[in-house]
Amino acid sequence: MEPITTLLTNVSNITVYMAGVYFLSVGEIQLGTLLAVIMYGQLLTKPIKKLSTSMASIETAYSSIKRIFAIIDYCKEE
Repeated sequence: MEPITTLLTNVSNITVYMAGVYFLSVGEIQLGTLLAVIMYGQLLTKPIKKLSTSMASIETAYSSIKRIFAIIDYCKEE
């Protein structure tokens, strides 16, 4: 899940940068507005990255539990 969120974050950042530079060059926005939008975008993506990291940890723990129970079941059969 983490690679997907990283990809989506990078794509959204590139889109914001390209649109921001375009609007800045035609005079639609000012530099401060562009920087504010970029900072707000980064603030929005931080919780998403933390959530994906937590999900990866939970998936790892679940896999470990399944393996441990498989070993316990194997030992009980013998």
